[in-house]
Amino acid sequence: PEYLKKHASTAISEIVNAAVEDAKSARIEAMNELKMYILVRSDIGLGHQVNCVAHAAASAILTWDKDETFENWKNYSFRKVTCSVTRGQFEEAKQYSDRLIISEDVLNDTEVAMVFKPREDWPEFFKKLRLLG
Repeated sequence: PEYLKKHASTAISEIVNAAVEDAKSARIEAMNELKMYILVRSDIGLGHQVNCVAHAAASAILTWDKDETFENWKNYSFRKVTCSVTRGQFEEAKQYSDRLIISEDVLNDTEVAMVFKPREDWPEFFKKLRLLG
């Protein structure tokens, strides 16, 4: 009986440890799927677009740096999708949450870019946008 207790305890411990490691691996895989979208209006010049995308990324870090999802994105994924959008698409994107809007002072404070906090699942709207470039 003592032999069985010792080996059963060891076997149970190994099974639990393996399950914990599997759960950790699955969580890290899911975090690898996190993506951040940056939208920039197509009707502004390329130089302004580049600056606005940089401002969007910097604003995201300053705003969401302590957010758990954002931290997971920084540590495990760091995937970004940068899209060029029409004015209409820009306005439509405003309906989605967890976003920051970037205005450009040299363009009379015009709203020119938008950054969305990283997430795993994105609405179909985002998947149909044209990549910048």
